[in-house]
Amino acid sequence: MLNTYAEIVGWVSTQKSNVKEKYKYNEPAINEFMKENNTDTWLIAFAKTYNYIIVTNESLNPYIKKKIPIPNVCKHFNIQYVNIFEMPKKLNFKYRTVNIIQFILEN
Repeated sequence: MLNTYAEIVGWVSTQKSNVKEKYKYNEPAINEFMKENNTDTWLIAFAKTYNYIIVTNESLNPYIKKKIPIPNVCKHFNIQYVNIFEMPKKLNFKYRTVNIIQFILEN
């Protein structure tokens, strides 16, 4: 996983932009993403290493400069991601309606 982490950090370090390019970021965004305690970077490395799907509230945004969204990095590295609303469908969850009053009375 450390090699994957290094690969992601290496790619991010090359994504500096001073113009309106897609998937390019300002220096503070890159510095924040590359901090050792940034959990986004580790989460992405873990998902890439073990072929997991990331669940995030962030959206793909090719023009954002001030932050590096998880989906932007996932897109570059072909890592699957979903938002919280897509997750149940992706995992084939089945919903059941529970009668709350009956549940309370039985417990």
